[in-house]
Amino acid sequence: MESKSAGAVCIVAIFIALIATKSPAADLAGVWPSNVKAARDPAELSQQLAAIENSAAKLPAPLRPAVDFQKVFVQIIASAPESAWLEDLKKLAALPGDDPVAAAIREKARIWLARANARQVDVALRKYYGDKVDFPESLDAVMKNIPEAARVDPWGKPWIYRRSKANYSKIDRQRYTLAPADYPNLAPLKKSIGDRNPPARAWKISARPLGTAIALEFRPTATGGAAVIQPGGKVDDCTLVFTGSGWGLMAGPDQLFVV
Repeated sequence: MESKSAGAVCIVAIFIALIATKSPAADLAGVWPSNVKAARDPAELSQQLAAIENSAAKLPAPLRPAVDFQKVFVQIIASAPESAWLEDLKKLAALPGDDPVAAAIREKARIWLARANARQVDVALRKYYGDKVDFPESLDAVMKNIPEAARVDPWGKPWIYRRSKANYSKIDRQRYTLAPADYPNLAPLKKSIGDRNPPARAWKISARPLGTAIALEFRPTATGGAAVIQPGGKVDDCTLVFTGSGWGLMAGPDQLFVV
């Protein structure tokens, strides 16, 4: 699984001009801070999770899945043991509902589950390599050694697996690439952990009345036309998940952030 991350770590440049009403800024920052720190110490991580839960107490009930995802997310990037977060991640990856929050959280959870399941496929491939001193032509050769839940990607599609050449012409079949079908460039889990910033974007954001609802206008600060979207709508590679009073929750390629 050798590729660049779907969620690059970089600084967000966002200029906000939303409704001039009071927003729960402290609560939002407590759950989705602009920079997500990976607390490696178990006690510090436990405090971080408790702080997220405490901040979430005043947020709207429909955001509960987004809060649960954030708690899993911070454990993953902090390199917490899989036993601490994997079952919760699986539940989020199977989250029912078609509302924007459920749809976004389900997709982001599946992205991280793909990274976790790919490690199980890797175990089977390396066992094969230990016996054959090369990787197989296809996953069929190792399928019996892959846990059933990881034999396809989290979307139910076959993994994209390719055996690749090494840097030396005399040594072939010594490397491989593995990724879910819908995200062929997804970075592996070990390259996706650590402190996180939202994906870099430069937007000027304004509230726009749309009937009885509020939409957000995203206008690039450089070039390009404006996009007016409601929850569920996309701008660039990000999805607007929820709009509050003077703020919006966005889903980037593999994490959540507030604008």
